[in-house]
Amino acid sequence: TNATGTGNTMPDMSMDPMQMMQNMDPAQIKQMIQMVRDNPAMFKEMIRSTNPAMADQMTDEQISKTMDTFANLDERKIGWLLKLMNLVQKVRGAVKGK
Repeated sequence: TNATGTGNTMPDMSMDPMQMMQNMDPAQIKQMIQMVRDNPAMFKEMIRSTNPAMADQMTDEQISKTMDTFANLDERKIGWLLKLMNLVQKVRGAVKGK
């Protein structure tokens, strides 16, 4: 079940993608990657919600290549990347707070 207790294991796409991924295990992230892999518009919208400038600069081809790269990662590497992204986000928050 998910955080809402509905039994739906897919993430709520309306929340901040970084926050959403921090609450997911690598298997769920891999499932999400597979879902958005064939839908570049969805991925672009997720990026736009966190970094509009980057989303506007990415082409559908770049998005597809990025998704292919992530889709080929195993769950251990996804977990490692998740920890790294969490660390980067904490550092950014600390720098912005100064």
